[in-house]
Amino acid sequence: MKYMGSKARFANELLPIILKDRKEGQWYVEPFCGGCNMIDKVTGNRMAWDNNPFLIAMWNGLVYDKFFRPRMLIDKEYYLSMKDKYNKDKRGQFLGTSEMAEIGWVGFMGSFNGKFFNGGYSGHNVGKRDYISEQIKNTSSQIPYLKGVIFRHSDYKDIELPRNSIIYCDPPYANTTRYAYGLNHEEFWHKCREWVKDGHKVFVSEYHAPSDWVCVWEKKVKNALNQKITKDAVERLFVHETQYQKEEQRTTLFDFNENR
Repeated sequence: MKYMGSKARFANELLPIILKDRKEGQWYVEPFCGGCNMIDKVTGNRMAWDNNPFLIAMWNGLVYDKFFRPRMLIDKEYYLSMKDKYNKDKRGQFLGTSEMAEIGWVGFMGSFNGKFFNGGYSGHNVGKRDYISEQIKNTSSQIPYLKGVIFRHSDYKDIELPRNSIIYCDPPYANTTRYAYGLNHEEFWHKCREWVKDGHKVFVSEYHAPSDWVCVWEKKVKNALNQKITKDAVERLFVHETQYQKEEQRTTLFDFNENR
């Protein structure tokens, strides 16, 4: 699924690093699951959280509700009517689960670059492209690989974590386009440090990180801002320095024992 900040194109490079020492039964958790373009390539125990209730309702509907039958044709009038519903109740407090799933579907399938009602209507017939049908096809192809994932709605600070989880965070980046639900970045990094202290392994995608975080992977990329404009950037994966030091010590000990 196309989603703002999606890591689909880097998954084959990031996941071997993140899952390198994963133990049998160990949980893989994403506090910002978004388009699920990483977690759909992971097996075993998986938990996907997100602060957007419409996104979680959509994924639960697509993966687990056999009665959820979203529209394949999303014309502009229908798109704007769902956007109006969303604007009147952005937390879904007065909407049913199926309504929220429908709004999530239209907002993510019909908005350019997966920017939930924030990127403009993408359209079915734009030059030679049918952006909406492409998004629907890509999203539908993920569904079989998401069976077994536990989808839950919550702010990242309040998520429930199994012991010694592997946590992959792909948060809204600092100083970039606003997501539907904002993020205090100082609080985010503080929470990540708490997770590390609690025994979890934490990996964070960002352009930059505080000085106590170590970059373990980076790649130059071009990101689409709209249908015509791209921006150069450097994607990075960070771990906390204490986690990095433990890994270095473990690797050094392994190499020493191998060479004895």
